[in-house]
Amino acid sequence: MTIKGISFKQDSGIQTNTDQHLILERVARIIMTFPGERVNNPEFGSLLEKYLFQRETVLEQHVKSELKAKIEKYEPRVYVSTSSVSYSEHTATVNINLIMKSDLTEFSFETVIGI
Repeated sequence: MTIKGISFKQDSGIQTNTDQHLILERVARIIMTFPGERVNNPEFGSLLEKYLFQRETVLEQHVKSELKAKIEKYEPRVYVSTSSVSYSEHTATVNINLIMKSDLTEFSFETVIGI
């Protein structure tokens, strides 16, 4: 079953997307939203931003478990197989490998966050 939906891209405006594109957009929203930021859903989001700014005192395992728990809670169409965060001087690169529950298709999400 293919899931269709509307997505918004800054460079191309509103367009129709399916499955993986919609899931990747949803994953980005989950990890980039701080809990309490979304109206009427105070638990939505992750503490990733907080962890990135406290990277000297936070264990990598806490970051990985936070990403896995929040993504699998708010995006029930996927499993998180692995995740990692690598740091450079002023950025953090987040890599998350996902598996689609419906057909076990593997795909990945990557984003660079300024810190």
